[in-house]
Amino acid sequence: MIEPRFGDVGSFSEGLAESKINGKWGFIDKSGKFIIEPRFGDVGSFSK
Repeated sequence: MIEPRFGDVGSFSEGLAESKINGKWGFIDKSGKFIIEPRFGDVGSFSK
């Protein structure tokens, strides 16, 4: 279970999910660790 600390979280795809924190989007793994740091204004589902 991921601790609730994100503003929004999308569905997991290929092991990553888009996640928003402090107004920026990045990608987390299933443990809740950012793999791609939140620095984007908008993102889509992770693929390849």
